[in-house]
Amino acid sequence: MHEKLLKEIGLTNGETKVYLSLIKIGENTVGPIAKEADVSLSKIYEILENLIKKGLVSHIVKNNTKHFLATNPERIIDYLEGKKKEIINSENQIKEILPSLKAQKEKNDKKSKATLYEGFRGIKSFYESVLRDSKSKEEILVIGLPKYATERYEGYFLDWNKRRAKKGVKIKLLFNYNVRDLGKKREKVKLTEVRYLTQKLVTPAWIFIYQKGVATIHLTKDPICTYIKDEEVVESYKNFFNLLWNMASA
Repeated sequence: MHEKLLKEIGLTNGETKVYLSLIKIGENTVGPIAKEADVSLSKIYEILENLIKKGLVSHIVKNNTKHFLATNPERIIDYLEGKKKEIINSENQIKEILPSLKAQKEKNDKKSKATLYEGFRGIKSFYESVLRDSKSKEEILVIGLPKYATERYEGYFLDWNKRRAKKGVKIKLLFNYNVRDLGKKREKVKLTEVRYLTQKLVTPAWIFIYQKGVATIHLTKDPICTYIKDEEVVESYKNFFNLLWNMASA
């Protein structure tokens, strides 16, 4: 437990072993310390020096030989306070450069129209970016949804839809004909309209259309999402959606 906690606050594996060894055996020279900590002599000096810099180890000289000892364990709190100050300082510096980073990203985003998201984490990343970018009263359109996807990942998508409705973003869902149970659940979420494709139009994936772009999502064994950011593509798919919507059943 001690090792785990010390590693969590930023000590390396070697630093943790050496520090705990010094706590156990007390003041000593490098040989016994390295043996107790199971650390090679080639690394022990570097580790001890790092611990000295962190205020967790000190040394004295006896008979021209360095003896090392652990400082009062309460110095760990001092070390953590120093880490806090470093984190706050880093956070402030990051905040200063964020506008520049965002501007550069937006510039590059305009050049790059296609993005590939891999794995379910990637697909979640896409969905979360849509939620961040969408504004109240905007509308999302979805064509098709395979039954297997609803069974495997329903927890996340239901939560996402609730957050989407809370933000005031509308959604129209054109589901596959065989996922009516899911459709009934979705209709209970505010700002949601649901219709169903005919039996002849069962899709293995679904198409996601919103203000900035269009994505095609496959939640197979290796989930993947292909996203295209293009206004003309969005308008084209909106027209396609409206055609299917008017043909679909409620």
